[in-house]
Amino acid sequence: MKKVFCILAGLTLIGLLAACDLSSYFKPKTEQPATTEVTPPAPTSADTTTPPPPPEPPAATEPAPKPKPKPSTTTTTTTTTTEPPVPPPAPVDETTTVPPPKVKKAGLGVIYVGNLEQGQFRVKADNDLVYELAFSGKDTRATKELLLEPGQHLMKFVVIDAKGIRGVKEETMNFVSGRHQTVRITVKDTPGAIIVEHLE
Repeated sequence: MKKVFCILAGLTLIGLLAACDLSSYFKPKTEQPATTEVTPPAPTSADTTTPPPPPEPPAATEPAPKPKPKPSTTTTTTTTTTEPPVPPPAPVDETTTVPPPKVKKAGLGVIYVGNLEQGQFRVKADNDLVYELAFSGKDTRATKELLLEPGQHLMKFVVIDAKGIRGVKEETMNFVSGRHQTVRITVKDTPGAIIVEHLE
């Protein structure tokens, strides 16, 4: 019985399946537009390269606080012009040596008169030569003005001829500042005959 039942059930299923296939076979077929599948190009290695991650945004930093402006201070400078004080006169140093007033020298006029043919005539004051005359020819006459320091001086009048013979006259004379004296020395024939005359 079971085998019969199973065979009947199998035949029933086959009949149903056949009916379904025949109904779909007799239906009019409708043309469907052909569809072309487009296959996208395979990505290249460059496209498949993983892009670098975007740079991280910089960490937000708090802005530095702006320095507070210092309160402006206005400095007022007042310039007062005053005349410098006049310094007092410098005290006179009593110990300062005041130079003595300049003293005028004394004057001495010398006149030489001689008849020696050749020789020399010299005048010395305290052994310092103050005048010298070389002469030649008879009847020589010469005049000379001398300036001497005031006071006493030992005056020497010397005459030397061509042979070296000399005649000397010495006198101590006193000279006064600003005053003038004149002497005349006369020589005849030989230096030893020397004469000194005070004319003023």
